[in-house]
Amino acid sequence: VFIFCCCSAKTSEGKSVLNNKFDYEVQQTSNLNKNGQTCSRNEPFAWCIPLDYDKVEEPWRYRRITNTSMPWNYDIRFKIREVEEINDKMQTILLSTHFNITWLEPRLQINESHEDWNGTMYGPANEVNTSPEMLKHLWYPDLEIKRLQYFRLKPILKDQARLTVSKDSTINYGLDVEIKVASPMKFDTYPLDKQKCPFKIASFSSKKETVACTSEIEYDEKSQRSLQHFIKIEPYSPYTCSFGYDICGINILLSRTRMQNLFQV
Repeated sequence: VFIFCCCSAKTSEGKSVLNNKFDYEVQQTSNLNKNGQTCSRNEPFAWCIPLDYDKVEEPWRYRRITNTSMPWNYDIRFKIREVEEINDKMQTILLSTHFNITWLEPRLQINESHEDWNGTMYGPANEVNTSPEMLKHLWYPDLEIKRLQYFRLKPILKDQARLTVSKDSTINYGLDVEIKVASPMKFDTYPLDKQKCPFKIASFSSKKETVACTSEIEYDEKSQRSLQHFIKIEPYSPYTCSFGYDICGINILLSRTRMQNLFQV
């Protein structure tokens, strides 16, 4: 049985608003989440999931807890190690990247005085690393990548993924992946052609009034293998598509290496 130290309140929508002053504790064998961090009265924890948490409900329904305005923001970061392959015949691009997405989850219960926020054993200051398996017990965004061919995790002993909870109730999920996307190309000026390949990402179901996205990129040019193109990656200017979805991402600019191709052609 979960007991609050003080009463909860009701919003005009009938949702229960949780008070921050309560016992921040965890029961590892909870019926709600046997492997998770469900709030109870046993052991203190840096953060935990309330017993009445519903992972089907979107976090912006509880925005009054943190007094957050709409639209809800997804912060997406691309750390691109290299462009692995450019296939002219199939008109596809294969990327090796570390993909991160961050969103606010106001329902998490945070114990700001817990020592885990100050040390480095469980992550940087004000962050706590936890098992990526915890994601299945949390709400997470529904994303769509335009013209996606496949999205593959890179496993070694386990999938290379990380889940981090911050002191400000934000969740960060990062993973090492290979992403292949289709990119319409034009070869009228081959072998002097240049291509602009957008990599676009958006919420699958939530329109701009509900969800907005921002994106940042980091491209490690030094680790890029030699291809028959000069490669430049730049931010993709966010815009709203005709269907009302907020879109962000990156642009991959390709300029074919001329000397080798001129001799070959």
